[in-house]
Amino acid sequence: MKEDIQESHIGTAVSRLNRVIKIQKILIDQIHVLETMTPMVFLDFRDFLIPASGFQSVQFRLIENKLGLSKADRFSYSGTDYHTHLKEPEQAKVLASESAQSLFNVVEKWLERTPFLNWGVTSFWTEYEQAVANMLADDRKVKKTQ
Repeated sequence: MKEDIQESHIGTAVSRLNRVIKIQKILIDQIHVLETMTPMVFLDFRDFLIPASGFQSVQFRLIENKLGLSKADRFSYSGTDYHTHLKEPEQAKVLASESAQSLFNVVEKWLERTPFLNWGVTSFWTEYEQAVANMLADDRKVKKTQ
């Protein structure tokens, strides 16, 4: 993994993260549609999806792992780990994806290496605090004149 972050790459990274956000919104919207069904209607509907829904479950687990959902943050499925209801080859694939780098980990490491927090004699936090103090002072002046 590259250690230095070039400023010109930040825009590309942000653009691609925005694309991920759009994709996640589409996924979430699909869940909202499913939530309009009663459990019984959903079970009837799910029968029409077989075997696609099982494949989709594997895909969702892979996406969750790639995004960085940890095993500890998952709900148990019928009192078991999330992968136990999958077939053996799918279990292996999903479990292997747990140990791969996630988007969360990569972005976190990238941000930790981003040099803008302390740049020479300039400190981001000092500058930020001063900017907020100036903004609040300006707001107080406006409030007093009203």
